[in-house]
Amino acid sequence: MHGRSARLVLLTVLALLGLFYLFSTRHVHSVHDIIEYQQNTKAALNALKCSIDPQDPSCDDAGQGTSTSEHVVDDGDTPEQTGIGHLDYPQGFQQFDTSSPNSPYNQGTYGTIDSEDSEGHPVTDEGATYMQRLQAWVPYNLKYNTESHNPVIWQTYQEEPNTNSIPYASWLEKNKPKWSRTFMAQADTSDAIDRISRDLEFLNETYQALPARVLQTDLLRYVTLFKNGGVYADIDTNCYAGIESWYAQCYTESTSIVHGDRVRASQPGLIVGVEFDLERDPNFEHIDGRQVALANYVFAANKGHPVLARVIDRIVTRTLNSSHPPAFDLSNHTHTYEWTGRKVWTDTIVAHIQSTVRGFRERDLLGLKKARVFDDICVLPIRAFGSGQSKYKNSPDSESEGVLVSPAAQAERVERVPVLTEP
Repeated sequence: MHGRSARLVLLTVLALLGLFYLFSTRHVHSVHDIIEYQQNTKAALNALKCSIDPQDPSCDDAGQGTSTSEHVVDDGDTPEQTGIGHLDYPQGFQQFDTSSPNSPYNQGTYGTIDSEDSEGHPVTDEGATYMQRLQAWVPYNLKYNTESHNPVIWQTYQEEPNTNSIPYASWLEKNKPKWSRTFMAQADTSDAIDRISRDLEFLNETYQALPARVLQTDLLRYVTLFKNGGVYADIDTNCYAGIESWYAQCYTESTSIVHGDRVRASQPGLIVGVEFDLERDPNFEHIDGRQVALANYVFAANKGHPVLARVIDRIVTRTLNSSHPPAFDLSNHTHTYEWTGRKVWTDTIVAHIQSTVRGFRERDLLGLKKARVFDDICVLPIRAFGSGQSKYKNSPDSESEGVLVSPAAQAERVERVPVLTEP
């Protein structure tokens, strides 16, 4: 009896060491991985126990060690789970998000999602979360989206812009003939969001519920690129280098690529740039309360990218599901940044990278001198998209080498375009 117990202890220790080795050498992408390891560990221990003592009452007839108190019988009543929207995650967790189930962004009921109706339009179940419905609406390859990026530049303004404007003209001048432009005037934006989101009414509801045009325009850019892909650029940004060169910078011999154990993508699914980097500024608490921010006035994305799904989900949840809707003061830029602007954009990107790249920390974005690729997200240094901002010490002049896009008109945004863009 004692010998059997000793063998059981020894085999148990060996099994745990083996599982620990697998766990430590394998990249954990999600909560589902953790659950899988827990289940495998339990199954291995039960199998060892039953191989030593088949008469143990907790062993089944096959000697596999299934506990009688936890044995689940498939009686045929469990619905078959098929389609994009079915996720094997515990209640309260969402794909691409491993935060606490009590997070305000992880609330909602879970249901089933059909792929499409008889006319080919996506069908969503009202019991599903916003995130699930978004993912069913525009699926994304969870490993890598290898489709080519959509060569469309999306811009919006309160009226038809002056085509002779240098910033406006620069986008086509630097990117023709491959890239085209889709422009939406203010009068068209409500119709645009209605057309884009005809399958997901909560998007239109959120758009109409947002209390300021600046918030609506932020949501529109995220939804437009989530549905279509391409590049979004504020109307007063100036393009200095063609968009194809952005992608080239993301994969060069000097690029630092952090993928864990994933296979490198043929191209990034999302390109963002640092707007400000306050690594050595002791007053960073006075600017967003953060040391780094990623620009949302220009970015490139493949359609369906999970970061866009997550930021849309956060905005929708905050707007429609809050028992105390956020107060909004148009003169308080922080309100805009937190609700739909660069703060929620930066926080969402950081959270996504943390859930896909083990060991990533927000400070890994500080002091970038070259592009870094985290999973399929390419982060460009401040000189790429954040030049010409004299209030930030490390923001170079817009004419400096390596500048891709300049937000040079950013300081005048509040006065010139108060209804559409952020200061």
